[in-house]
Formats: sequence, structure tokens, C-alpha cells
Amino acid sequence: MIKNYSLATILLLIGFATKVWAYDFSAKCESGQTLYYNILSNSDKTVEVTYQIEGTNDNNWTYYEEPLTGHLIIPSCVKYTDANITFSVTGIGKGAFGGCSELASVTIPNSVTSIGKNAFWSCRGLTTLTVPTSVTNIAVTAFTNVNNVAYNGSATGSPWGAFTVNGYEDGYLTFSDKSKKELTGCSAFATEVTIPDSVKRIGDKAFGNCKKLTSVTIPNSVKHIGDRAFFGCRSLKALTIPNSVESMGPASFANCRNLTVVNFNATKCTEMGNFDNPVLFGCPSLVTLNIGNNVTIIPDNAFYRCIGLISVTIPNSVKSIGRYAFSECSALESVTIPNSVVLIDEYAFEQCSKLTSVTLPNSITSISWGTFFDCISLKSITIPNSVTKIGQGAFANCTNLTSIIIPESVTSIDAVAFAACKNLISVTIPQSLTNIADGAFGDCEKLDSKSEKKIAKINRYAVGTFGFKF
Repeated sequence: MIKNYSLATILLLIGFATKVWAYDFSAKCESGQTLYYNILSNSDKTVEVTYQIEGTNDNNWTYYEEPLTGHLIIPSCVKYTDANITFSVTGIGKGAFGGCSELASVTIPNSVTSIGKNAFWSCRGLTTLTVPTSVTNIAVTAFTNVNNVAYNGSATGSPWGAFTVNGYEDGYLTFSDKSKKELTGCSAFATEVTIPDSVKRIGDKAFGNCKKLTSVTIPNSVKHIGDRAFFGCRSLKALTIPNSVESMGPASFANCRNLTVVNFNATKCTEMGNFDNPVLFGCPSLVTLNIGNNVTIIPDNAFYRCIGLISVTIPNSVKSIGRYAFSECSALESVTIPNSVVLIDEYAFEQCSKLTSVTLPNSITSISWGTFFDCISLKSITIPNSVTKIGQGAFANCTNLTSIIIPESVTSIDAVAFAACKNLISVTIPQSLTNIADGAFGDCEKLDSKSEKKIAKINRYAVGTFGFKF
């Protein structure tokens, strides 16, 4: 019986069966294997070595249909016969030899300047691979699960995805070389680790998924903690970040699910991940946070979604609290903000649903967008006389807020600043206030007539029902 398929069904079936060929042309190299190339520049006549096939649909791996074996010599130049053009081989691309576990050795020519992410991923059979000094950039995880890589150059990026890269092992720890300045890995069997004073950098994923690690001592010599350096260390319970640390990569301590105490003393650290990968994301057990007395900046997203954090004391040294710094800390009940703080950035305390009261210091001049948005337990807020502007949505959906005194210093209230504060009854409006934006008090359904009249006198569109959905 012949079935009638729709065009969409036919395309779907074809999609499941089709291999995605991921190269511009192929050519056999001196050592006999067929390599695949992507053209980087027609004008400069440069190519990179790439993989043969890309997985289809949900399978996004890259591979060779018949994985390469033996001893491979990558050419410094290759001829694209169909176009009669000779290209210089300047790169080994992302995933180029991923999974070629039976490769015994690889010779990389001096024409190569870059090696991409996962380029030699799981090439476990390699006994010889020397990275030439011509290489100036090596991506993260370029040599993951590769045991023997010689590297004597000065490439930027991270060649430390290998178990050893010109490596040196000492006990549970692996270093980039005998100087022990770069810590690149740790045994999965380690339970307690003291990092030596020689270490200046903890590499990307160095302790990644060391599930038995219960404690780690980081010395004052360390200046950088890499991306996902301690990701998934689920047995780690306490942590002190020394004041020598200048930078921490995205998700460096993420998913440390039993981490309860953090002493954050990094005075020079101004970047702690990004919105998608904050440093302490996925640390639901974090209850105690001690911020060192020399810390001047609490960076963006620093403690984003630390849902177990109950209280935090911010020291007098802190001058600014970054965007989303304590966002979605849903157990946070109290916070003391000292007079040293001059900036509380956007959404710093948004959705801190158990936060009941906040006293803002006299040092701040404006309350930023969404700073306390959706703090549904907030009952009182003291706005100091230093504040001249209340930003958009600053206190929106603070449904337990019943009264607010706007000080004489305030001249402007932005749109939806107090919108959907459904239990707000009274607002003290000073004579200094000359600008209230549309919807600033929208859907404040219990607002008394006296307050409503004063607000409407400045802007009649600032009050009333606007159908906000918070």
C-alpha cells in the first residue's frame, strides 16, 4: 500500500536521514589520510582543517565517518583541485579531529596560527603532538582528554584542556609545567586540597566535577580563577576567595550544591561571570556570605539566584552594588547597606520575595530601574534626602508596601515606579516633585484620595488602572 505523505513530513523524514557535510573541499595529505577544509579567506587564500560530518537534528556532534588512524601529517598548504587554487593551512578548526581516538601522532605545520575548541577532543591514542610556536591562539578544551601534548609557545587563550600540556603532576594536582604557576587539573578522587603558593592561575574546569572535594585552600598568590574552575564540586562546603584574586570566570563555582559559607575577600575582582553564568549560580545551600572589609565593588550578577541566602552584611568599603547582584535571592530577609554605597544598580534586589525592610543610605542620589521590583514582602522603605530620582519600576509589585514618604530632594519619579503596589494607601508628595511619569502609581488600587489628588495634579496619567501584569 502506498502512503501519501505531506511535503512537511517528507522533509522531516529526509532531515532525519541526511548527513550534514561540513566542509568546502577535501584533499589527501602526505601521510595518506583524507582531510577536510573550510575556506577562511579567498583573497588571502587561507583555509582551516575541519571535520567531515555534522550531526543532524538534536545530534550536534562533529566527526569523521571513518575516524582517522595512525600518524598524520597536516600540510602547510593544500590545493583545491576544482578551483585550481592553492591555499595556506592556517587553522585547525572547532572539533576538527574530535573523537579520532586511534590517531597515534599529529604533525602540525608552522603555517598554523590557531587551534579551535575541541579540535583534538578525546584523541586518547595520541603519543606525540607538538604545538608549534607559530600558534598564537588555542581555544578552551582544544585538547580535552589528550594525554601527551608538548607546548612551548606563548599562545593566548587556554591550551590547558589537556590532562597534561607540557604538564607536571604533583599528587592529586596537575600543572602546566614544573613552575606550578598554572593549575590545570585535579584528580576526581581528591577530597581535601591545598593549592601551593606558586599558583597564579587556576585554569578553566581545573576542578570541574571533582564530586568528592570537601575543602580547598586557595593561596594569596592566585590572581585568576578560570571558567567553571570548580563547577559541580557538589561536596564542597566552605570557601574563602583571597584578596589577591583579580578575576573569576563564568560559573567558576556554579552548581556547588552543598556550599554553605563563602568568605569573599577579593578586593580587585570586578567581573564575576555573566548573566547566564554567574559565579555562584546553582548554590542553593549558601546561607552565610561574608564580604571582606576591603571589597569596593559587588559585581553584576555576583550572587544571582542564591536561593538559600538569608542575610548579608555589606561592609563600609563597598561603593557600588551591581546589576542583578542579589536578584532572586528568595530567602534573603534583611540587608544592611552602608553609607559608602553611592550606586545600587538596576534590579540589584529584584524578586527578593522575603525581604521585609530596607534602609537606603544618604550616599545614593537615585534608585535605579527595578531595584526592588517584585519584593512582595517589603513593608517599609526609607528613602534618604540625598535621592533626586526614583527609577522605572523601582518598587513595582511590592504588594505589602502600605505607605511611602517621598523626601524633598526627589524631583522625578519614572514610569511604573510603584505600579501594582496593591496595598499602598498613602504617599507623601513633596513640593519639590515636579515630574511623575505615566503609570508611576498605576494599579495602586487602595491609594487614598488625598494622595491620588496630589499625584494627579502633577500627572493625571500617573494613577489609575493600566492593566499591568506583574
